[in-house]
Amino acid sequence: MKGKKLGKGLDYLLGEALGAPTEPAPVSAAAGTLEIPADKVKPNPFQPRKVWDKAEIDELAASIREQGLIQPIVVRKVGEAYQIVAGERRFRASQQLGRTSIPAVVRDFDDKAMLEVALVENLQRKDLNPIEKGQAFKALIDRFKLTHDAVSTRLGMDRSSVTNYLRLLDLPEVIREAVSRGTISMGHARCLVSLASVGEQLVLAKKIEKEGMSVRKLEKIVQDIRTPKLPKTAAESGVSTAVLKDQEEKLRRHFETKVKIKMGKGRGAVIVEFYNLDDFERIVGKMGL
Repeated sequence: MKGKKLGKGLDYLLGEALGAPTEPAPVSAAAGTLEIPADKVKPNPFQPRKVWDKAEIDELAASIREQGLIQPIVVRKVGEAYQIVAGERRFRASQQLGRTSIPAVVRDFDDKAMLEVALVENLQRKDLNPIEKGQAFKALIDRFKLTHDAVSTRLGMDRSSVTNYLRLLDLPEVIREAVSRGTISMGHARCLVSLASVGEQLVLAKKIEKEGMSVRKLEKIVQDIRTPKLPKTAAESGVSTAVLKDQEEKLRRHFETKVKIKMGKGRGAVIVEFYNLDDFERIVGKMGL
């Protein structure tokens, strides 16, 4: 299933979502953009992005040097300081130019809004790496007790996509770091996380980085590891492999998870995978129980 576009744009979140005021907080007589001291500006404590591309910051700094900072950053007041709500790349680029102040709009945001706005800004303007996405989704779930469905609804994403990113956090740290670097892709990582053995995950991860293994080849290796070939007696059941695969695909789309049908002589099993209690309850709900 293809991911949906984010249902709530950044402009919406900066205005109406999560209880934020629809108008900027009254910070001056004009209630508009302020020039605030750069040394009073602090990073967003809920910033999901952990890796900043120096080349991108350099390019943005060059643009600001020539054109100025066209769009102010958004901050919230915390004591005598200001925490960035949106626009950390612009702030970093301005700092690189040695600017002592920066245009900003002050808004009244709670912690949940801070995290969600930072997440949406990165998803819409410059994708986070898969591990950063998973960590951001986990922060929403753990800190604010949201379900996978609630996160997907708030961000306008498929619920299965949220679950897939969260599952990557179950990978060993060395593999998560490779995914963050981009030497192992999201497609590779999704295959690896389906293996129960950490040892098998690590061995295959090394092969991916060393040999440049394609996702298709990895999928075949993982399938062979996870799913023994159907016994010869499956043919005696009168159900062809093509029919089984077709039924598996229908069930996979229905339950939005991996499904395997095993057939033997006169008997078989349907295996529907789940990855946590929340996922199990969702699948049970789809069964109408």
